[in-house]
Amino acid sequence: SQSFPGGKTKIVTKPVPVDNGNSFGQPVPEGRAKTYVKQYNTAIEKARAEPKATVIAQYLRKASETVENIKKIDPSFNVKPLEDEVSRMLKANDSLTSEQVNAAQEKSRNNDKQGNGMAGIFMGDATGIDLTGNADTDVKNHKEKIRICNENIERLIAAGSPKRDYEEYVGIQVSVSTARIKKLEDELAKAVDKSGLISYRELIGLETYWSAAKRIFTNLPAATQVHQLVTAVLQKAGSEERVMENAKKNYAAMIKARKFPAAVQNNASLEQQFRKIFTSRIPGETIIKINVITADWTTVRHELTGILLARKQAAAIGVKLSDGTCHYYIYQIKQDYVGSQFVSFTEYSPGYQGEIFCDNIK
Repeated sequence: SQSFPGGKTKIVTKPVPVDNGNSFGQPVPEGRAKTYVKQYNTAIEKARAEPKATVIAQYLRKASETVENIKKIDPSFNVKPLEDEVSRMLKANDSLTSEQVNAAQEKSRNNDKQGNGMAGIFMGDATGIDLTGNADTDVKNHKEKIRICNENIERLIAAGSPKRDYEEYVGIQVSVSTARIKKLEDELAKAVDKSGLISYRELIGLETYWSAAKRIFTNLPAATQVHQLVTAVLQKAGSEERVMENAKKNYAAMIKARKFPAAVQNNASLEQQFRKIFTSRIPGETIIKINVITADWTTVRHELTGILLARKQAAAIGVKLSDGTCHYYIYQIKQDYVGSQFVSFTEYSPGYQGEIFCDNIK
């Protein structure tokens, strides 16, 4: 026989085979505490075999409950070894809980298309340009967005983030991106304003996307091919400065190629009405030429009832601004129908068409 710490009961010499640091559980005594010590050892054994921290915590709570029961049924029993074991395992489980929670959060972040994980980069809009209507602001914001995206890409690669769930999606994007790159290349070549910068930045975003894809999805050779395609388009486009230089050349060619609509009728009285109304509505622009481009009046009727409301005519009006540039309008005026007659002239539609080469206004 052997005395048990804190008690005088006889013990069984074969302990329950539970790993508590030295491959043995607590010895099981004969007497009042026997049942609870067995329950304790069972709980500890299951806790050690369980991989999930949340379930381990449940088993350790059960072990703590048996310790409290032992205190009640046999106050002389030395429960300190049991309490120490539970305490040590609880601390270890706290670390495991933290690891598993972090892993779950990381997986959640990876699955969040609005986040900075794998889904955010490859399934979300981490590389896209957000359009507000202000090209300068949009370009500036996109540069910062790409900077952050690149940092997240390096973090994910360093962390060895899981990629299997995203490889199929990226594979589908190969044809989508290829078509988009070709479209953007065409838009870039034809751009006449800062829209060219927007197309350029979108290409930068696609380059970032496929640069990351070819590094992460090494079993997807098409990713390298798409990256090579977008890189070639960007190299051809050059810098942002070159993009804007090309847009300015395109714009100059466009306004030089514009033709001013020829007159359909010569009507000095009607032209005077156009001049009078235009000048009152759009002051500060010097009229160079007015060509009436409608042969006769067109009636304006109510959509539902068909009741006669007015009649209208149109003219091409060429103007020069104070900066020396010329522009033109397809300008419409109308006469409202009141009672049984048409009354005074008013504007119907300004119809601004854009800048035109001054010598083309004739």
